[in-house]
Amino acid sequence: MNWAAQQLQKARKVRQNISAFKRLIAAPASGAVVLPASGRFALRSNAPSTPDTVAAIIVGANTRTIKTLAMSAGTRMTLDHIERGCVVTPSANFDLLLDTGFGVFVKIAGGA
Repeated sequence: MNWAAQQLQKARKVRQNISAFKRLIAAPASGAVVLPASGRFALRSNAPSTPDTVAAIIVGANTRTIKTLAMSAGTRMTLDHIERGCVVTPSANFDLLLDTGFGVFVKIAGGA
């Protein structure tokens, strides 16, 4: 497969993954959310946070705890990739955002 065909296939897969999140984009979850597809995500702080604040816990093949540096309200920390089927639980005062392309992030879940 040549480079152009690979890029088209990759773009199509990204669009399919984003369409799997339509329900969560329309009505963001409160608390834990099971990811219907893989993607690029970010965590947004709704209040100032100190270093080593737990922003989210991701449970999949492994359990990962995401901790922050010092963050002011409204800033975000990008998570490069989270796999389909993982359970993401954002902490209080944090929102889980989905990258829909071109650096545009939309909220799909918020900490309870």
